[in-house]
Amino acid sequence: SAELHNSASGAWRILEWLPKRVKWKEWPKRKSLFGLYMPRKEPFHPRRSEEATWQAKYIEEYVPDEVVTSNIAARARKSGLFLEGHGKIKYVDREIKPVRTTKGIKQKKGSGIDLRLDLLLAQGDRPIVAEVKCRGDENAYYALIQSLAAAAQLSPKLQRKRLTWAYGEGRAKEEKAVDLSETNAIAVWIMLCRHNSRGEEKREMFDLTRRISQELMGGTNFKRYVSEIRCVWIADLEEGPVRLTEEPAKFKGKSDDRLRGWCAK
Repeated sequence: SAELHNSASGAWRILEWLPKRVKWKEWPKRKSLFGLYMPRKEPFHPRRSEEATWQAKYIEEYVPDEVVTSNIAARARKSGLFLEGHGKIKYVDREIKPVRTTKGIKQKKGSGIDLRLDLLLAQGDRPIVAEVKCRGDENAYYALIQSLAAAAQLSPKLQRKRLTWAYGEGRAKEEKAVDLSETNAIAVWIMLCRHNSRGEEKREMFDLTRRISQELMGGTNFKRYVSEIRCVWIADLEEGPVRLTEEPAKFKGKSDDRLRGWCAK
């Protein structure tokens, strides 16, 4: 695979400060003047004015056997997260679009440009990109690929500055600002909740994902951009923060140690 590199450098920096025509604007509600707008500091999604209502809905409608990513995101937004043995993890945002388009290209479902990140979290000031897989979702390997793609999109220096601004001084007043480092390598997390990883083939894919993660973290250049690849299980969403653990979920009262989470550094 090719080495990660900063694609938003050189002449690209100049384009961030040049006015663009409104028709290329990624988010329609951004302010413009005389048919032009400044592309610098664009948010990662349009403003969501009904987040509190959305949060209440998915907390109230949570059913353990029917859990979906929105249930987890809503609980994390309300109460934060707790990683066993490491402490509190901050919720930052959900369903962000890390891809930066250059000419207002329509984002088509199923294409790389339609990439959406399930959760943006933070441990201290270190950003965490997290993909969540529930029940019958695709396996951990898919989550690894998706989260690595998001990390690659957010790694260039200008994207890191944009990330820091969007969730710091540029954040909406009703949302809590979060200090995110522009230099600390991004953490990549796979989060599983009541995920069906049973069956020999699925267990093999789970183990393969672990070995790939360890191999990737063995590369010096890779570590410049990714600080760790972690796989955790999400406990049932009771009151309080979302609890994360390496202990695998139980099926029919039994847990399979082959499905234990990991942290590759």
